[in-house]
Amino acid sequence: MRILETERLILRPIEEEDIEFLVELHADPEVARYLSLGRPRTAEETRTWLDKMLSMERENAISHLTILSRETGARLGRSGLLLFQIEEASGKADEHPLAAFFEPETVPQGLRTTDELEVGYALARSAWGQGVATEAATTLRDYAFSELDAPRVMSVIHPENVASARVAQKNGMVRFDTLDFFGKTFDRWLVVREEWERLPR
Repeated sequence: MRILETERLILRPIEEEDIEFLVELHADPEVARYLSLGRPRTAEETRTWLDKMLSMERENAISHLTILSRETGARLGRSGLLLFQIEEASGKADEHPLAAFFEPETVPQGLRTTDELEVGYALARSAWGQGVATEAATTLRDYAFSELDAPRVMSVIHPENVASARVAQKNGMVRFDTLDFFGKTFDRWLVVREEWERLPR
């Protein structure tokens, strides 16, 4: 992905030099509790995550970006777009939460899935409560629709993560359904192109 800029932020592709910051970010239990694993990552797990982001950037030109303060250049967190594979609904009334995967190689053989772009974010605690996540997520939502021609964009959010749900609402999203992600239930928040085109900008 190219560098994206807002009034207060610079979002640039993740680099090897970000590893120390990312290890610290992912090791913070308050940051990690609502992320996919639900617990702090080890340094080795963050290394694996970073390698995956770098690979996705090379293969699909989308991944997470490092959020920098325009004013100070300080790293504030990460935010970006990931291509998820979502289990196709069967249409049955007693439907279980659909399975979600962000690594194609982990999709069980024979499971029918559809691709969907997800806006995700994780901020250092020092950047909480300042509108940084909303500013980054809105920019990425607009990029997905205007540059990638996405028909819709989602965010996968832990049901207890009230702050992230507020970000999704500010991003024009509504809660759509639940997903089974890493063996846990997450809410899927969604905005479709027609609704995005009506949003004030």
